[in-house]
Amino acid sequence: MTNLRPDAPSVSRLSTHQQAVLVWTAVLPTLTTLQLVLGRALAHLPEILRPVVVATLAVPIVVYVLVPQLQRVAAALRRAAGIESAGTNRRTKERSCAEHPDLTTEGTCRPARSGGGKKIAAR
Repeated sequence: MTNLRPDAPSVSRLSTHQQAVLVWTAVLPTLTTLQLVLGRALAHLPEILRPVVVATLAVPIVVYVLVPQLQRVAAALRRAAGIESAGTNRRTKERSCAEHPDLTTEGTCRPARSGGGKKIAAR
């Protein structure tokens, strides 16, 4: 999740499983609500077109409204609980340091070596 707006609050990265739960949490109530609200209005349409109409309405609601809001809530909960964002655990940092000797275990760069050593940006 790259934040393209510099003024927007950063959102900690969720694991694939957490992201799946988050999306499911947004999709299920949206589909249920749309089916209940539009059920009679869609009754005259052929059965093959009903899901198309519902999906056309549900996808933008989920992608542009609900998921970003749920990501912010999840990030706030993770910060409040003091949980590191996914991908920044100790093993990942240790692997990065083993692969890139210019990185310290805190994930920051050591001073560049003289003699043309390659600089590696901290992750």
